[in-house]
Amino acid sequence: MFMKMLPLSAATLGLTVLLTACPGPTPTPEVTHSLTVALSGASGAPVKVTNTSTGLLLFNDMLSGSKTFTGLKAGSVLSVEGGAVNNFTAPSAQNVTLDADKTVTLTYQPLVGSALSQSMITGQVTGTDLEMSNAYVGSAKSTFFGKIPLTRNSMNYDLSALVPGTEDLVGNRFGQNCTGTNSDASARTLYNSRLAVYGVQDDLLGTVVEKIVGGQDATRTNPIIVRLYSDRAFTFTGTCTYPAQNGTSITEAINISVSKGWNALVSSTTGTALDLRNVSTDNRVQLVFECNSKCNRAA
Repeated sequence: MFMKMLPLSAATLGLTVLLTACPGPTPTPEVTHSLTVALSGASGAPVKVTNTSTGLLLFNDMLSGSKTFTGLKAGSVLSVEGGAVNNFTAPSAQNVTLDADKTVTLTYQPLVGSALSQSMITGQVTGTDLEMSNAYVGSAKSTFFGKIPLTRNSMNYDLSALVPGTEDLVGNRFGQNCTGTNSDASARTLYNSRLAVYGVQDDLLGTVVEKIVGGQDATRTNPIIVRLYSDRAFTFTGTCTYPAQNGTSITEAINISVSKGWNALVSSTTGTALDLRNVSTDNRVQLVFECNSKCNRAA
């Protein structure tokens, strides 16, 4: 038995074509924003950008100048971290919510001074425009024991190349006028807290000290570096008393552990009370000029 095919009317045919051509609902496009990460202070730095909403690591590499990340889902929370850069303080990590296009600036602050070395004296002398030619480490034998040349008032000198002779050293430094515990009172030492500095005419201009300007010991009162050479290792914990020019006395509290050779110690001063101890390894120092009574400070 065959079914009879009925012809479609014009109206029915039009409706069919219309339904076939009509598209479905258009999906709403996802809202996205961009994030620009920029550096300030340092020209380049290691940077990590993480989408904390998804845990996706977007970037973990060296960044120069700035970089823009596009197509990021609105509402995402991103973490931006700047890594360590030599001679700069690294900025804190920043979190940003993308409710619009955003910019995060990582600001690197330059560190003041130079990293402390047990044997190197290095840096630019600050505090004067006077032209310097040489600085000297004094000893018991000679004021001119260790010559340190300066170039445009900058020095870079390795004390390990400077070996004092017997006559340059002093014995019993932490014995006379001192009370406490000394592991080897026979140690002979050279104590230097200031460098005598001379001008291009070989005239004495003043002294240079290594002032601690950063690190743990920077919180002490008037902290400076003392360069101590010893002919042997020893420890001393105690107190020493010295006569002052005005007829009073100065007391120094000491707690040091010294190696054979050159050592860096920190001396701090509060009124007539001194304190001497081993330095913190994170210290930064700046060479500071101290004018003598005959020189004129630069305007």
